[in-house]
Amino acid sequence: ATPAQIAPHITDMRAWKAWSPYHKADTAMAITYSTASAGVGAWQDWKSKAHGDGKMTLLEASAQQVRYKIDFPDMAQPLIGTFTLTPSPDGKTALVWTNEMALGNNPFMRYF
Repeated sequence: ATPAQIAPHITDMRAWKAWSPYHKADTAMAITYSTASAGVGAWQDWKSKAHGDGKMTLLEASAQQVRYKIDFPDMAQPLIGTFTLTPSPDGKTALVWTNEMALGNNPFMRYF
């Protein structure tokens, strides 16, 4: 698939429910969406016993790159995520999904 064919599955917050590993892991997750669920500024807010609560907002939405911010109520810093879609000559697309978050001076203490 081309980046243009893949991007709508990422740039529409309602589409995430079909493929996101977080949505699949917690089918009881309560999700609220912005009126316009696609494009820059679109958001989804969730409440989850398995993953905690949060709000994700799209910061950039194109066929080449999608960026989002996730705010967690119990974290001081947001998580910034990026999907980079790169087409190849054979018609396939390489998709790289990254998440970045400041964890302070000792990130291991956050998990152990």
